[in-house]
Amino acid sequence: MSFLRPATQRSASTFVPKQFCRCASLDSIIYKGIRREAREESRSFDRSRDTRIRDSDRYRDRNDPSPANQERYTPIRHIDPYSDDANYRYSRTPRRTTQKVNQDSEWIYGTSVVEAALKSHRRTLYRLYVYAGENRTTISKERDIKLKNLARGLKIDIKEVTDAGILDSMSSSRPHNGYVLEASPIKKTPILSLGAVSYDKSTFSLQIAQHDITNSRIVLNDLPKTVPNRDPSRYPLVLMLDEILDPGNLGAILRTAYYLGCSALLVAERNCAPLSPACLKSSAGASEYMPILTQTVPQRLIANSQAHGWKFFAAVPQPTKSKKGKNYLSLESDEVKEALKTGPTVVVMGGEADGLRTNVERACDRCVSIRGASDVDQGVDSLNVSVAAGVLCQAFLMER
Repeated sequence: MSFLRPATQRSASTFVPKQFCRCASLDSIIYKGIRREAREESRSFDRSRDTRIRDSDRYRDRNDPSPANQERYTPIRHIDPYSDDANYRYSRTPRRTTQKVNQDSEWIYGTSVVEAALKSHRRTLYRLYVYAGENRTTISKERDIKLKNLARGLKIDIKEVTDAGILDSMSSSRPHNGYVLEASPIKKTPILSLGAVSYDKSTFSLQIAQHDITNSRIVLNDLPKTVPNRDPSRYPLVLMLDEILDPGNLGAILRTAYYLGCSALLVAERNCAPLSPACLKSSAGASEYMPILTQTVPQRLIANSQAHGWKFFAAVPQPTKSKKGKNYLSLESDEVKEALKTGPTVVVMGGEADGLRTNVERACDRCVSIRGASDVDQGVDSLNVSVAAGVLCQAFLMER
């Protein structure tokens, strides 16, 4: 740019680049820089546009130090929140925080989740926060009384909050409906395999494992060794999930499985979404009643459980003509409808993007798929995993 410096001594309107100079259009950065430099040298430029000062500022009496004169003609400054200017530093409102009773606890929020946690007695509950603002409706106040009575029956501390921002901070700005409960994390049972079903089909046993040796809160003797069967007139149905990454999908599957009658939910310990407060909110309280099991090696669990009489059905996309065979079943087949009459069953579902892993699919006994319409586009050739879980569970449980 050294060869363009003589142009700064002339006005911007008379400057025309030479043929030997670098080409600079009106929209280019070079020409804008030249014009700005020329205006700064000549000091004949529109201050109201470049420095955003009022037009009346150029006519004020600069020698008048009175506060009225200075306040009247204060320059208009656009505050930059990331500016280093100390005189115009942007101050943010600090986030509202609340000290926990127990540092290992978590915030669970939402009407259904909080009510289910108060009724199920599966957690250690510490404190219930209830919104008590002036805009609380009559229906909400009646629900407040109900939840407060449940908390008083369990001797839980109740705190009324008039600032909704405190509850928003606890729920990470997610809908909380005016209720936040501080509670211990939900208990999960780590297992190596599913055991045998009892003679009267009322329970089935578990082979307990210690997956995380660094977690001192897990005591093997305190974990349940059996899981009740929700319908003793048939064999139990367990839904197994692998690589479900969306907490919303995991919560929706929990809600669907509990509503349709599954006896337990089996999730992967390492490659599944955690049971976070967002997941529990999506489950609408079903997570507080559904037994949740965890495993680390699905192939080992499948092999060990098959030795105890369990049958595994892998949920896969609709097979092509080359893959169709005895191993692939439709939901309308008699083997699917009669599965729970012949033995305990596990339905295995994969992730949202790639589905079930190949090695897990090969370890299963059969493969089932949901048949769609014949004219669907390739971009919409599958269902959401939570919707597919509902369809599959209903197909196995419809003859109950």
